Amino acid sequence: MLVARRQLRLAIAVLLIIAAVVIWSTLDNGSSTASKSNSEAATDIDFFILDADFKAFGSDGKLSQIATSPTVKHFQQSRQSILLTPEIISFQDNQKSATITSQSAVADDSSGTITFNTKVLVTSFKETVADSFLNTTILHYNRSSNSIYSEEHVEFTDIFGSITTATGLFADIQLNTLELKNNVKGKIHAQ
Repeated sequence: MLVARRQLRLAIAVLLIIAAVVIWSTLDNGSSTASKSNSEAATDIDFFILDADFKAFGSDGKLSQIATSPTVKHFQQSRQSILLTPEIISFQDNQKSATITSQSAVADDSSGTITFNTKVLVTSFKETVADSFLNTTILHYNRSSNSIYSEEHVEFTDIFGSITTATGLFADIQLNTLELKNNVKGKIHAQ
């Protein structure tokens, strides 16, 4: 009886490790293959994870990102993962620097892009205090270039309550730059 429990625990532990490695590799940049439509992707589900929690570390060994989602479904043939209510937290110098949340997201293995869908909120932090907020309906995060972009209506609010709206944006996270594309309007509150 004791041996059977040990073997069962060992088998479960091995399966969990394999699942974690597979998830990590699918969310990491993969080789490129042709993508299929979402309707075709629904038929080739490879695996799913409940209460997913992924961590990434920089070359210096410090925590750089945490990604969480209550449900992750991976589709082998389309090389995509669908995440429900994901949250990505970025860290700089061991402090939270930004978060991205939405109702769902699609992580494309081929391009290394995560597309956040519906009620997307990006929060930037300065010394652990929320500094600025970005609201939109669709936002793309490119992992390799460490940038975000959208062609949708965006609303940018800073800590002083100044609100700027536009259609489309591009932001380079490393350079801390934000470019608003079209129909830019704003209301500035000077402090």
